[in-house]
Amino acid sequence: MERAQDLYLRVIDADPGNATAQAALINLRGQGNTGASESRLKTLLASQPDSSALHFALGNVYARQGRWNDAQQAYFLA
Repeated sequence: MERAQDLYLRVIDADPGNATAQAALINLRGQGNTGASESRLKTLLASQPDSSALHFALGNVYARQGRWNDAQQAYFLA
């Protein structure tokens, strides 16, 4: 997990707009704090609404929260 986080951070340093790396890092770090993860993903989606990686990550957050209808919608958008 640490190695993956380090690599995603390197990608984000080189390309701050990389939605795939941002979504993956949020998924790795946000296992316990789904509220913060949801908020961050929604902020990123506001500027990158067509990002399938961000929608998929948001679906994962909703699934962890047991919000199945919201998760399904996010997965469909992904």
